[in-house]
Amino acid sequence: MQQMVVTDNAVAILGLGVTGMSCARYFKHCGQSFVMFDENPAAQSVANFERQFPEQKLVVGALQEDAFQTIVVSPGIALDVPAIRRASVFGADITGDISLFRSEASAPIVAITGSNGKSTVTALLGEMAKHAGRKVAVGGNIGKPVLDLLLDENDYDLYIVELSSYQLERTACLAADTAVVLNISPDHLDRYANMMAYHQAKHRVHRCCHYSVFNRADKLTQPLPTQDTQLVSFGLSVPDLKQFGVDSTLKHLMCGPSKLMPVSEMGVQGKHNIENALAALALGSGVGLPLDAMLAAIKEFKGLAHRCQFVTNINGVDFINDSKGTN
Repeated sequence: MQQMVVTDNAVAILGLGVTGMSCARYFKHCGQSFVMFDENPAAQSVANFERQFPEQKLVVGALQEDAFQTIVVSPGIALDVPAIRRASVFGADITGDISLFRSEASAPIVAITGSNGKSTVTALLGEMAKHAGRKVAVGGNIGKPVLDLLLDENDYDLYIVELSSYQLERTACLAADTAVVLNISPDHLDRYANMMAYHQAKHRVHRCCHYSVFNRADKLTQPLPTQDTQLVSFGLSVPDLKQFGVDSTLKHLMCGPSKLMPVSEMGVQGKHNIENALAALALGSGVGLPLDAMLAAIKEFKGLAHRCQFVTNINGVDFINDSKGTN
């Protein structure tokens, strides 16, 4: 990992949560001083910060918007708050952990976003990569924060990251090797003025991407084509050449005219999981994962706990645990 240029009191971190603490660990590792801001931190969070970073300043209060060159804003904080807008006017670089991660990561990045199914596709693709023998790190909006992945003592050759719209809205150019917007439905409209603003935040995942995947059944997921980007689709329909889908009877996963495997052999069931598997196949193909390894992972993958998770069958009735369903 490259070392940052160290400057005094040039960096502010907003938000003493999971992401903010990962940023603090990252800057400490780089030898970069910083000031942490949080207007209403929990007492336990303050104690934890002071124990881990006794040499750094914590301000319980509002940002001093004219005092910092770089301001790293946690995803839970909206960018349109007055202090952040004023800091931008003063010339501060407003950024987030994903941009910091992008600037340091040397291995290929697969970026996954969407209104639903992000975690399942991210986890499944991680299993595909492991079956292929790749040294893969999985994190972001699921599992470890991305900056903590950089600090691991592992020489990863692939990063698979789940990204929320909140993370993407402060990411200028992700330049992922492969990216997808799985689907778009009304969500987070307490944060965004309208669906267009939400849509635009999600589509930042495709900026400077080399291989973009989209959902044929959801036109809002398709990025604008560029000369340097290969577009590949997935969906519950018969696919064209080099696209991913199903046969007309919905009984086989397909790539173009080729049958890949019976749907009945999948480790998870349901049409939404067929879509998830197809999306993962398209993404894995974009970073060169072998087909046999990906199909083996699909057969073994049992889904994530609390997300449409099969529990038992009693008197012919299936009981499903979906207690973590977000929408």
